[in-house]
This record gives sequence, structure tokens and C-alpha cells, in this order.
Amino acid sequence: LGGLGEFLVEPGEVEGVHGVQDRHSFFETTIRALGGLMGAYTVSKEPILLQKALDLGERLYKAVPHAGSKRVWPAAEVSVSTG
Repeated sequence: LGGLGEFLVEPGEVEGVHGVQDRHSFFETTIRALGGLMGAYTVSKEPILLQKALDLGERLYKAVPHAGSKRVWPAAEVSVSTG
């Protein structure tokens, strides 16, 4: 799956697994993982896909600058475990 299969595991499961990285490109994670989950939910209406999309979206949101932040752009990389 070109490395995208690692998004199918729970965040806590990636710790200590050899070869699985916790930090990913914010842009790639947003368009591929989050977009893929949302598209799959749209087609299938499987609630677990929406639940996973919301969970990932909340973690990605932490990479976006908020009021009072010195950053103007989202972080280049984001931890899929913690955001």
C-alpha cells in the first residue's frame, strides 16, 4: 500500500514496532489517510470509517496554528499517535 497500511493500526500499536514511523507529512496524511477514510465512509456508510476519520482529524488539528501561535502554516510533520 505504499506505506499507507500503517494508518490502519491503532496509534498505540506503532510504538516499538520496527520500521513503522510515527511522524508523517501533514499534507500527505491529510489528503491520503483522512481523505481516504472520508471517501470510504461516503461510499460504504460504515460508522467505523467515520469514527476513524474523526479521530485522525482531531490529531491532525493539533498541527494547525491557533490564535496566539507564532506559526502561520501547519507543521510539516505530525505524529499520528498524539497529533
